[in-house]
Amino acid sequence: MILGATLAGCRHGTPTRTAPKESGDYVVDARDGRAYRTMTVGGLAWFAENLACLPHVSANSGHGGNWVYGFEGSDVARARQTAEYAAFGSLYDWEMALRACPKGWHVPSDEEWRLLEVAFGMTLDEASARSWRGSNQGTRLKRGGDSGFDVVLAGWRSGDGRSAFREEHANFWTSTSVDHRAYERLFNIRRPTVGRDLGNKTAAFSVRC
Repeated sequence: MILGATLAGCRHGTPTRTAPKESGDYVVDARDGRAYRTMTVGGLAWFAENLACLPHVSANSGHGGNWVYGFEGSDVARARQTAEYAAFGSLYDWEMALRACPKGWHVPSDEEWRLLEVAFGMTLDEASARSWRGSNQGTRLKRGGDSGFDVVLAGWRSGDGRSAFREEHANFWTSTSVDHRAYERLFNIRRPTVGRDLGNKTAAFSVRC
């Protein structure tokens, strides 16, 4: 299981140490009652849906930011009612992402993402490369593929506050930091492969715990 403690709250920012309840192939986040489908790949348990923890909507860009694609304002209730939140969950800058998963889960490292990719047929050399790698792993991991991982193309939010590439592109954080950047994974509607690159920590990406 991808393990790690967090103190971030999902309901109005209230911290909690309550562990999620596991029920079959779902985990219920006790902070807001939301259930996430899970799957096990290569001995690691993963969320098969984007994290949607939304304790607040950040008014501005900066460290510890949490947003919904395209939503302007800070009203959490209104943000949760948007079609973008229902379809894609939340977007997090890197600092917030590290605190966002339920207790007992964490943002996967770059190595754990590579283990996932190898389990779906990428070679070790391919998985360790930068840019777009593999053959059809992106297709398999996206919604409609045969993996069950169901990546949705949620777009992302730039460090200066622009939302872009919804239903075209998806970015996912890893916990592996390199100075002011961190490793990310990228999926694109036109590419069958999976991208591996470094993203600026002030950008807001999706999270799989």
